[in-house]
Amino acid sequence: MHGRMNGKLQSKSILNFFSYGFSILIFSIILLYMVTAFISGTQLVFQLVPLLLSLYFLNEYRRNNTLYPRLGRKLNVVIAFIFIIFPFLSGFYLNLEFSRIFWLTSTEFSIMDLTIGLFILLLVMEFSRRIHPVLFYINIFFFIYATPFIGRLLPEPFFHLGLPYIRFITSNTLEGFGVFGSLSIIGVQTVSPILILIGLLIGFGILESMVKLIIGYVRSPRLIPQISVISSACVGTVTGSITANVATTGSYTIPLMKRIGIHPNYAGAIEVSSSLGGMIMPPIMGVAAFVMAATIGVPYWEVATRALIPAIVYYASVGLCVYIITSKFIKSTKTIDVNRSPIEKIVFINFGGFIIALVMLVYFIGYLQYELPTASYYSMISFIIYIVVLKIIYVIIKHGSFKILLLEFGKSILNGICQGVNSVVDVTLLLATLGVMINMMTATGLIQDLSWTLIDLAEASPLLLVVAAYLFGIIIGLGIPPTATYISLSILFVPAMVKAGFNLWAAHFFAFILAVIAEYSPPASIAAAVASKISEGSFYRTMYNSIIISLPVFLFPFAFLAFPEVLSISLSGLLYGFLIFTASIGLSIRFITFGINMSSLKSIILWICPVLGVLILMSPDITIKLVSALLIVLIVSFSLRKL
Repeated sequence: MHGRMNGKLQSKSILNFFSYGFSILIFSIILLYMVTAFISGTQLVFQLVPLLLSLYFLNEYRRNNTLYPRLGRKLNVVIAFIFIIFPFLSGFYLNLEFSRIFWLTSTEFSIMDLTIGLFILLLVMEFSRRIHPVLFYINIFFFIYATPFIGRLLPEPFFHLGLPYIRFITSNTLEGFGVFGSLSIIGVQTVSPILILIGLLIGFGILESMVKLIIGYVRSPRLIPQISVISSACVGTVTGSITANVATTGSYTIPLMKRIGIHPNYAGAIEVSSSLGGMIMPPIMGVAAFVMAATIGVPYWEVATRALIPAIVYYASVGLCVYIITSKFIKSTKTIDVNRSPIEKIVFINFGGFIIALVMLVYFIGYLQYELPTASYYSMISFIIYIVVLKIIYVIIKHGSFKILLLEFGKSILNGICQGVNSVVDVTLLLATLGVMINMMTATGLIQDLSWTLIDLAEASPLLLVVAAYLFGIIIGLGIPPTATYISLSILFVPAMVKAGFNLWAAHFFAFILAVIAEYSPPASIAAAVASKISEGSFYRTMYNSIIISLPVFLFPFAFLAFPEVLSISLSGLLYGFLIFTASIGLSIRFITFGINMSSLKSIILWICPVLGVLILMSPDITIKLVSALLIVLIVSFSLRKL
């Protein structure tokens, strides 16, 4: 028995060692690229995607001690060995043979090339089957659709001659499309350096320290739920992820909200709706924002600056909604003791590290106009120097041990690298999966045919096109990740919307906000699942409540089309941001206040707000818009008084 246990522990240790080794290798390649850019983005993808596949299946086997539970242990060991070693070797082969492979035609590839291409494609499909099953079945559909037999039976605009079967492999891998296409390049070239930086911040406990610092200075029970809004806005400046925000800030804010009497289902929902802004808040937004920059062909910084006012509007509206929800559970405004421990000095040191990383990132991207990988590299260096210097000073003052400092520093660096690389695995392999989907749609001519159809619809009725795009985004967002939602909308609908006369940026942010909604919408909201696990509440009630609290965001896509000026940092942008805030609150206030005890007079008056919200969006007269906005402010202020 002991021998068996020791064998399992030894096997686990070996797998952990290889997992750390893979992470360090991938980190080293990314770091080398950031420093020297010694290879092209395409060649980097040919090297890294197979390595990321190896690390993914290694981590899966390490966590579960199996890949396919229904198969025997020995067979699982053989499969795991193949899934880990083959792509590992394939990455180096593709890198060494890149200059030969990349310029060949589909009939010139060797048997070795085709074997490697097929296996990499199958492993990417297996990844999607495990993590993104809806995308997996969508790709299976497109593979069937692309066959000559099916394509020639379909009517226009779906008719096509079909792909030669060998091009199912080559077009998705060896030709530099699909798995190794532009989306994967964005993943490893642009997004991965930021994910590594975020991983280091998490590894050193920086984000947790930020939340502790904010919690330490709030005493009023009515303001405690606002900690979730404020901390999520701060953490969201660097994470660009709803789920990461929930996991980081929610572990502190949700128990605190429960302690002051907020129901677990609402405590989790407040955190989810607050964390939703993590994908909108600059400078680091969701992956879809990086894709947007590449799609439009502008520096990422331009996307980030245009999102600033919408992010402020979102957090202002969510803050108000959270305040209303809080009144259901908390009536007192007295200071209460929630048994918080004193703020340690290391928390202030870590908060300084966050400020250093954020300021340097903004300085290098915004002021010096550096590329994102280079800016991330210098931000990492600045952060590491700050942490090293401050911790050395701290040890000297406290007469501590430099040996312990070195061990803690090494552990934090290793944890940060692993955290960042694992995020790179998830994001890049998702983008590789999306690359396959886009490639199959492009190779069969489907995108072009649908685009012409939608342009005809736009000419007939721009409003109908917008409604169709909105419903399409909401529906597909129920099953696929936000990046996939944005890409689908930007390819199919955004060109037609621009053709119909809508502002280019407004059309792309229309698609982007629908992608953000896809991250937490039912039936499979990962953010709500994480929040409900922390709060010990109902997953479905948490998900439903989070939608109610963040209801204004559902109106943002239309508001951006109506007021594209909000997507610029200017006085007019602030003015239209105020109009969007009031219109969103006006149109959703009756749903948010449902179940709140208030007088009949206040309930009746609140029904005026939706009418005023419609006037703000639809009236051509700016005076009517402003008067309606001010009336909404007065009515909401009166109705919420003494809640």
